[in-house]
Amino acid sequence: MTELRKLAIVDSDVEALLNSTDMSSLVNLGPVSFKAIEADVLRQVLAYWQEMRMGAEMPLMKNLDPVKMGRWLSHITIIEVQRDPLAFVYRLTGEKLELAHGSGIKGSDVRAVNASVPGLGDILHLMYKQLMGYKKPVALRGDLVMENPGLKGMELLILPVSLEGEKVDRLLNVAYYYEHSLMPAGTSRLARR
Repeated sequence: MTELRKLAIVDSDVEALLNSTDMSSLVNLGPVSFKAIEADVLRQVLAYWQEMRMGAEMPLMKNLDPVKMGRWLSHITIIEVQRDPLAFVYRLTGEKLELAHGSGIKGSDVRAVNASVPGLGDILHLMYKQLMGYKKPVALRGDLVMENPGLKGMELLILPVSLEGEKVDRLLNVAYYYEHSLMPAGTSRLARR
């Protein structure tokens, strides 16, 4: 079994974790294997994340080189995990995220997204809270349900990053948006791949 295959999270724990957060009114995303991801940028960032782990559970933030990541930055969002109280704050927002969800969210808690898409910020907060303890990358694929002309399908990686190696301090989200649906024809829910 390859190291990357060991990290793939199409398992009952993750499915239960994600299913406990009802996202159905806004997005129809489901966990998929990394092999199901089609966007080259997501595959490239996942390979880089894997390399930067250097055998640890997750890479250290100081080991991620912004110059090497430059070509992917428009797809990347870095979310800072704050504790006491728990909050997830946008530290870097790629232009693709701003196109999908609106600009001006850098420095704000993910729940601020509720202002433009009611309920989405709360769903993101719950999902990130649940994924923090998992310490493994997550691959999601599906459709946006919310109104957004020109954007329909989405592939998303959520990659944990640490400052010192012990806990998840950042979430590196890498999103690729499609103008077409990723749902199989004639279906209303995502089929697992």
